[in-house]
Amino acid sequence: MLMSRSRGHIRYTLIEIVLILLFASAAVAAVFFRGSFTAEYLQLERHRALYEEEKNATSSFYVCLHSSEGPVMTERSIPRPLISDDLHLAVEALLLDESSSEIAEGLISYIPEGTRLIGISEMDGYVFADFSSELEGAPEEAFEEITLTLRENTGNENVRIMISGQLV
Repeated sequence: MLMSRSRGHIRYTLIEIVLILLFASAAVAAVFFRGSFTAEYLQLERHRALYEEEKNATSSFYVCLHSSEGPVMTERSIPRPLISDDLHLAVEALLLDESSSEIAEGLISYIPEGTRLIGISEMDGYVFADFSSELEGAPEEAFEEITLTLRENTGNENVRIMISGQLV
């Protein structure tokens, strides 16, 4: 009878040890997984914060407008999309309507309202800018504004303007 109690005691002790090991390993696993989830969450939060910062970012470019004395380079800011390039944004800034402060300074744009940028690229030493058909029939000053804006923002003298894919 003494042996059976001893075996029972050993059995209960072994069960206790196994249960303690199971609980300990579960606790370690929980800390590990929670820690990795926390790290992942913190990284996601950091990326979300960067996204929010980028989403509200603006870029400034010098664009050409005209005053009574001729072409004038003036600074304009434009919201910066997450995926964008400065060449594209510089022209988009040029195509914005005149602000009240620009009008107060006597600056105007000769680019017809509704003109859109179809595409823009820089290759083989040239800048090609393709605009919508609204640019057809625009005065020479409009083309001067585009050319001077592109030269200012690229440093490239070789600017080619296109309307609906056709070189002007």
